[in-house]
Amino acid sequence: MEKEFTIYIPNDDNDISLDGKILVKLHEVKTSGRIWRFNLNDKDTFPSTPHGHDKENGDKVNVFTGEIYNKDRGLVSKLSQKQLMRLKIMLKETHHAI
Repeated sequence: MEKEFTIYIPNDDNDISLDGKILVKLHEVKTSGRIWRFNLNDKDTFPSTPHGHDKENGDKVNVFTGEIYNKDRGLVSKLSQKQLMRLKIMLKETHHAI
């Protein structure tokens, strides 16, 4: 059965500086029981730029290959091609460059 994707975009005044500039822009995408957090200002480049962090356990997803890595950079699983395509579409809809 295909998993549904839901996107959550935090709207928080803490993301905006006093001069109105955006400091941090976060996007959250829910798929296959995981919530992936994408930070537009993330300085970490592993496993890809951009990449998503699992909100619950810290795993990371490569948005180009769908590979999922744990905190020790070990490969733990991979998104299906269909899941990866949907993830990319949702990120593009939120103006997250991939």
